[in-house]
Amino acid sequence: MSVQKLGKQPDDRATRTFRLGFREPFDFDGLMTFFALRAIPGVESADTHYRRTFLVDGETGQFSVHKEEASLVCRIWGGTPDAVETLAARVGCMFDVDAAPDVINERLVREKIMASLVAGAPGLRLPGAFDPFEVSVRAIVGQQISVKAATTIMGRISQRYGDESEYGLLFPAAGRLAELDPKTLDMPEKRALTIKELARRVSAGELDLGSTDDDTFIEELLVIPGIGPWTAQYIALRARSNADAFLAGDLVIRKASKALIGTDNEKKILDYAQAWRPWRGYAGMHLWRYAAVLKQ
Repeated sequence: MSVQKLGKQPDDRATRTFRLGFREPFDFDGLMTFFALRAIPGVESADTHYRRTFLVDGETGQFSVHKEEASLVCRIWGGTPDAVETLAARVGCMFDVDAAPDVINERLVREKIMASLVAGAPGLRLPGAFDPFEVSVRAIVGQQISVKAATTIMGRISQRYGDESEYGLLFPAAGRLAELDPKTLDMPEKRALTIKELARRVSAGELDLGSTDDDTFIEELLVIPGIGPWTAQYIALRARSNADAFLAGDLVIRKASKALIGTDNEKKILDYAQAWRPWRGYAGMHLWRYAAVLKQ
């Protein structure tokens, strides 16, 4: 995995550290592979450690996360002492530390095809979001393009609209992107306008990425021009860690379903996936992982 440079090397004397426990098994390497492919240049990086800049309570900083035995170790540079609680909650969500693999897997393995996938990655986790708004923008950027291309565009958005801190680049806040000029982004204008409208609604308090029930949240997303079922489900999966969010129309999931269950029809995949509820999010991640293995 490539390492993308952030800001200046932090001063170890300013370090604060906390640990987060989790239930084994825990596929840390799988999460890091996922994050590394999507790491925004200048904002975050992932190899053996995950690193990113942050802005919490008006103060900037940088943190890193790595695995030591049965815990995640997070080191913080900058920020305020009070930011630790906020960072712990966000990192915990990002790495899905509260998941109960025994409960999730017990349900999934009842279905024959999923049982074989679970056996290959029993510690699979949902890749949550440190910044729900950032991941929501990513979902729109990623419509109908490759992961690599979406990562490049996210970097350009950060360079153009984000702020530079002593620790590296900060992804722009919703208020900043609510004022973006669609012509400045290397994407179809309609897609850029979707980002602008999402940002406007978030900054105006019309859309709360962390409240309301999941069904209502999906409905609120779908009324935004340019957001369809795939984008809404992706946002629900990553920004809200919705364990039952499922991207039945995703091209990769359809290809994996074709190989495993003999169909790439979205409706038939949805019908088949009923057996995986309420853990379809994890099932979808297993299908993505299977598709990645097929490419090798």
